[in-house]
Amino acid sequence: LDVNFELKAQPITDGLVKFEKGGDINLSNLENIVNLKEINLDNGKENKLSLTLDDVLKLSGDDGKIKITGDQFVDSVAFKNENGKAWKQETSITENNKTFDVYSGSIGDQTVQVKVEDKISDGITS
Repeated sequence: LDVNFELKAQPITDGLVKFEKGGDINLSNLENIVNLKEINLDNGKENKLSLTLDDVLKLSGDDGKIKITGDQFVDSVAFKNENGKAWKQETSITENNKTFDVYSGSIGDQTVQVKVEDKISDGITS
């Protein structure tokens, strides 16, 4: 069963969004969220998240960085390239004994970075 849903969240104070359900995640309606630091997809269910540079710029606050954690072989993150706004895969890094795939991109003079836990399926799409 494929479930599509939109997150309608209250203002986030700790910088963390955690999902209880599985399905495709639409972040386009999160106007009231700023300073998002982590998206936790670790819920035992399949989640599919798609991010554009604009999404990350809008949600991440001043530092432009978001970390994504989740379930092994179940969750996936797609970095969507848009006209003139392209993602680039960087060198993987290790933090607190966890390895993360790193993606970055720039819009004008603003740069964003997303770290995805390596057990999550991830990649760049057009």
